[in-house]
Amino acid sequence: MIRTLEFKYTFSLNVGYSIAGTVVLIILLACFIRTFSFNDRRFIWQMKVEGDKKIEAFLNRHEFLTPKRYRYSDVKNMTNSFRDKLGKGGYGDVYKGKLLDGQLVAVKILNKSKSNGEDFMNEVSSISRTSHVNIVTLLGFCFEGRRRALIYEFVPNGSLEKFIFQKNGDRQLTWEMLYKIAVGIARGLEYLHRGCKTRILHFDIKPHNILLDDDFCPKISDFELDEELRLQGIVDDDVDQERVRKMILVSLWCIQTDPANRPPMSRVLEMMEGNIDSLTIPPKPFLSSPS
Repeated sequence: MIRTLEFKYTFSLNVGYSIAGTVVLIILLACFIRTFSFNDRRFIWQMKVEGDKKIEAFLNRHEFLTPKRYRYSDVKNMTNSFRDKLGKGGYGDVYKGKLLDGQLVAVKILNKSKSNGEDFMNEVSSISRTSHVNIVTLLGFCFEGRRRALIYEFVPNGSLEKFIFQKNGDRQLTWEMLYKIAVGIARGLEYLHRGCKTRILHFDIKPHNILLDDDFCPKISDFELDEELRLQGIVDDDVDQERVRKMILVSLWCIQTDPANRPPMSRVLEMMEGNIDSLTIPPKPFLSSPS
């Protein structure tokens, strides 16, 4: 009987110690997680503060080179709390707005994930120095942390995209008008490449990014923000990067100007299924087709 009582007492003590130890470990773990989380948040906050300081310093240095800066509350007022949505693009939603002087504007609210602050401000300062009839005019911007917007002149006829396709079997624009639009786009690109002080390359020319005014004069838009020459939706790992590089190289071989340089489909299949190290960069294209 005594041994039984001693066993129960010892067992109870052990269980008690185990429970107490477990509770202590949980408390310590919770304290550690809380401390780590606090330090992590503090580090992120400090980085954000430093980033904001750099942006403000940039704005002070380039005060006379950047367009007018608006507060986010101003953006909400000019768009009537984002009531009239004009469209949606890869960079964000576009809303119709009106400035205090009555001028109509197009306000693009940028996605939070697009571009860091310094890239954004560099783009703003570069584009604001462009001035051409075939380039959409940037009138202002908003930069309040992750709240970023670009304010452009309002182009009433919208994008070329909705005009170039046939509707009910009838072409919406005459060939004469399409020709004038094409010439205007070329003039705008030539200006970006050679005419403005900061030469700009537009890597996304398409009907959606060509805006038309009242007289159907084309204006190039959407040349802003940290996209570079890369495909969308690609996971940044070595396998995906290799696949992308392989497809690009094979594609460049297939569109060679000289037909003799284009591989047959059997060779295309070999290149696609083979090792990327065996692929070579195709020759530079000729300015004209060979005889």
